[in-house]
Amino acid sequence: MPGLKGGRETLEPRPRRVRRFFPGESVNSYLHRLAAANDESVQELLSDVGLGSGPVPEPQYTEVYLNPAACARLAALAARTPDMLARALPSLAGRMLPADERPRWRAPRWEPEAGYVVPACEVCVSCRAPGEVIHVVSATSWQVCARHRRWQDNLRQGGVTSIPLGQLPDVLEAHHRRVRLERRLGAGGRVAFADAYHMVGHWWNMGLAPDGWTRRLQKITEDSSGLRLAPLVAYPETVLLATELAARERRRLRGTQSREQDGVWLGHLRDAFTSWGMPGDIAVEPVLDWAVLHQGRPRRGVQRPAQGRLRRLPLCGPHPTATAGMGLEEITCLPWRWGTPPELEMRESGLPVRARA
Repeated sequence: MPGLKGGRETLEPRPRRVRRFFPGESVNSYLHRLAAANDESVQELLSDVGLGSGPVPEPQYTEVYLNPAACARLAALAARTPDMLARALPSLAGRMLPADERPRWRAPRWEPEAGYVVPACEVCVSCRAPGEVIHVVSATSWQVCARHRRWQDNLRQGGVTSIPLGQLPDVLEAHHRRVRLERRLGAGGRVAFADAYHMVGHWWNMGLAPDGWTRRLQKITEDSSGLRLAPLVAYPETVLLATELAARERRRLRGTQSREQDGVWLGHLRDAFTSWGMPGDIAVEPVLDWAVLHQGRPRRGVQRPAQGRLRRLPLCGPHPTATAGMGLEEITCLPWRWGTPPELEMRESGLPVRARA
């Protein structure tokens, strides 16, 4: 392959290019589509993109990462500009390999280095790229297509990668609320959802289940034991909890949250959890752990959130960064993960000690 030492030769674009980008598409998915359009293997295409080793797994398993030089070569081969690729393929905007004189790529064997790869909505794909299979990167192992009312996930159980949401309007409404929350608050909204998501995962691990979860499960399956559907049926409560966390964090960062107000807020949550059908004193425990990590006024120099619920919520304390391409496990300050046995959670929590009755 010419030019691997940083030469300035002009690369000839492939004869046929991918006609349309797909929002959120993974680099691996795009590479496979470009290679298929030109009747070549993805390894042949990558030999002109840069230096790498090993086979490239199919797009449903992992992602391909490029350094800036390799991104520039891919752009030339695809008859695009590097900026166009970075806007269309999230991993090129937030997960580039370190800059190097030589173009390089890397493909983790079993799963992405961060986040997840999820099949794109089949209906969306049929409209934009008929006959193709497209995978997108996601902060979670699932995504919601609100337009076509589908829950997409990467578990591939029984060959099924999507679940219709037509009978679950509260799940769709929760998704719209989450999108509005993150759009309105920015990174602070993403952090609030990440923390709420892992608190709710802790509930599931502990066997705590609001009444609404059972009702939603009964509408879509007779099997209530699997982890696959747990984030789906818990979505409305997760978004409600995220909204509460974001409101409390705004008050804390503005210095308007007193100890008395905190007690009232925790009591409100305890009552809400009880009304959902859980023992409120137990369900509020992860919120108390979260509050220990989110206490006190911010240090000097930290941006305070502007007044008004429509203003951005800056990051502070245990959340140094939360870019759009990061997985929720990277963003959250909490140790719990969906599906982890409770006894393992206790050993590995690493949470600060707080007084417990």
